[in-house]
Amino acid sequence: MTTPTHNEPSSKPTPRQMLDAALLATGPLLTSEEVAHALRLSPRTLADWRYGRGPANGPKWLCLADNKPLYPLSEVNRFLQEQLAAADARRESTS
Repeated sequence: MTTPTHNEPSSKPTPRQMLDAALLATGPLLTSEEVAHALRLSPRTLADWRYGRGPANGPKWLCLADNKPLYPLSEVNRFLQEQLAAADARRESTS
């Protein structure tokens, strides 16, 4: 039987390590109030989008321990890029 050294991975990562890795991949997490303000929407509109009410699907979101929705900055940016591309396509189809 061999004993693990410091160079070998230990057991599963801790929840904190998993969260840190996720934040590195997605960027900061924004509150629904911050996203609503940045998109010039009411927080209620953003809540409607989260639950599939209304014409738009908003940015992807997640909930952590306190059960409040959080939006990775990368997902907000992706959502904005999709909206810009759709607006460009609409303009091109009407011209």
